[in-house]
Amino acid sequence: MQERTLQARSSRIRRRIVEAAMRLHREIGFRKTTVADIARGASMSSANVYRFFPSKQALEEAVVADLLEHIVAAATLAA
Repeated sequence: MQERTLQARSSRIRRRIVEAAMRLHREIGFRKTTVADIARGASMSSANVYRFFPSKQALEEAVVADLLEHIVAAATLAA
């Protein structure tokens, strides 16, 4: 039971980081957004971001995966 709670919490934190990254990409642009910016946007330290994503590339891949999920869901509803 405790493991499920930890997994749920970890999932929520990862989601918070991805949402902060997406928001910052819209506000200041993909190239200008740093991990430090994302960490601030998610109200945590850069080190904590790296606990959930081993690299900036891994974080960006999570952002793209999330965007693709939204696109597929929208396309499915439109079909």
